[in-house]
Amino acid sequence: MTSQSEALAAQRGSGPGDQELANIYEIYYYIQRRRRDPRSTEYRVRMHPPWRDASTFVRDIIDEIGYRPPLHVIERIDPKKGYEPGNVEWVQTGRKSI
Repeated sequence: MTSQSEALAAQRGSGPGDQELANIYEIYYYIQRRRRDPRSTEYRVRMHPPWRDASTFVRDIIDEIGYRPPLHVIERIDPKKGYEPGNVEWVQTGRKSI
């Protein structure tokens, strides 16, 4: 778990959902790395300003599209738009990934 997800898990207490929460934090950090990597196809993809904060991103993703189903990744619905409300969805992959 990341330190932020550990802090949130401590507030909530141990139990179901903690791993799912950590998975979304991992996805957030993976998206941020890709957005900053000039070699990535995601380089400089716009992020909804409030979602630049990890906790806000995680809360809003859970509210909007729910927890991550197994073998799913977050994708932008319209690739011409950034990561923003109404433009993200869980998409099933053929392999385990973040």
